[in-house]
Amino acid sequence: GASGVCLSERDFVSEPPSDADIIGGFTKSEIEQRLSSGNYSEIVQERLKLVDIPGKGKGYVAAKQIKQGEVLLIDIAMCSSPEDSSGDASQYTQMARQIQSKMQVSKLVPTVNSSCFDEVLSLAVAPGKSHGDMIAILENNVFQCLRQSDYCALFVGASRFNHSCCPRAVNDCDRSQAVIRALVDIPEGVEVCISYVPPGSNYQDRQEKLSGKGSRCRCERC
Repeated sequence: GASGVCLSERDFVSEPPSDADIIGGFTKSEIEQRLSSGNYSEIVQERLKLVDIPGKGKGYVAAKQIKQGEVLLIDIAMCSSPEDSSGDASQYTQMARQIQSKMQVSKLVPTVNSSCFDEVLSLAVAPGKSHGDMIAILENNVFQCLRQSDYCALFVGASRFNHSCCPRAVNDCDRSQAVIRALVDIPEGVEVCISYVPPGSNYQDRQEKLSGKGSRCRCERC
């Protein structure tokens, strides 16, 4: 049905696909080719559409009936970095430099699609932060990588998903690519959310992690 599920983090991870495997209709080498042409995100078979969600800004809803396990979106990391345990947010500075470097390359290589950088600059920031500020964008939109938990990464397309502690989809990602899969059957028109935090965490830990993104979860679980 339309309800999300509340599972532990280990329930989300399957075996990483090999280069010969098909991921959402594309081989890993085809995904890399899309990266080389400047395409970072791909909604699979038009299963999602980005719309205005009351009280949340932008978000994805099911554009058609979605079955459990179907791949919804494939995303290539715009940047990534080891998580910084010192608390001084130096990983965001490193990631901002990666993006700036790619922006410079896009100006020199005509075949690279530079519109993805406009998408980065349009991403939401936490309340009180300056819109368009790269560090603020990264603080609010990076994901801890499910398969490499000591890394965080920015996936521009996946950043448009809103949060729920009972998500209908999962961001199955490492530091280079993300595959968003449906955890349940999702009717057309229903919002598709993912969890920004390890879903197996307790209420206090989840809210503490979410507070760094300037939000407080009010899903059915919380």
